[in-house]
Amino acid sequence: MEAFWLACLGFMVAMSGIVVPGPILILVLHQATTGGFGSGFLVTLAHALVAGAVLLLLIAGLSYLFQLEAFQFYAGTLGGFSLMVLGLMLLKGFKAGPLKLSFRAEASSLNPFLGGLIASLSNPQFFLWWAVIGLPMLSYATELGGATGVLSWAMGSLAAVFTWYGSISYLLARSRRKIEDFLPYLTFTCGLFLIGMGVFFLLRYLVRLF
Repeated sequence: MEAFWLACLGFMVAMSGIVVPGPILILVLHQATTGGFGSGFLVTLAHALVAGAVLLLLIAGLSYLFQLEAFQFYAGTLGGFSLMVLGLMLLKGFKAGPLKLSFRAEASSLNPFLGGLIASLSNPQFFLWWAVIGLPMLSYATELGGATGVLSWAMGSLAAVFTWYGSISYLLARSRRKIEDFLPYLTFTCGLFLIGMGVFFLLRYLVRLF
């Protein structure tokens, strides 16, 4: 019974973090509409692997790392720069015409798995969520169910990731033909959003230096 409760808890807690628009959602949105369900799924898989790696680090006793100001600073600045680069990669295939934007898909091809890794690792809010929310939940799961509790909580969390982003990828992939004319604008918006987030994180964490 504890295992089921912890799995449900992990699912709901993870949902509270992933439903907030961020780099992964934007990348899933772009990849699913331009490359289909498989591309969106690869972004999701990359994000899940990063989340699993962070979970293992916390279990190994490296939770203090996420709370160090130095780590937050480097994660924020490097992450902000990486998001800017990722956004520029999405904009690579655009040409501005007199009336509309045109998009060359082959010119801005981005490996979805690699993009998912970059988007996950470059988002400082991702590590902040683990430090503020994930770590206490992990402690609770350990206290309530031991190793089985941690595994149940982790499985519930990963189920939320694949359910949310997988559903988005599937729905967008199915409607790709209907929104084909809007894809250049959608990709352009996604690229600008990632660049904007990168600038925001860069400025936010660089201010701490002065």
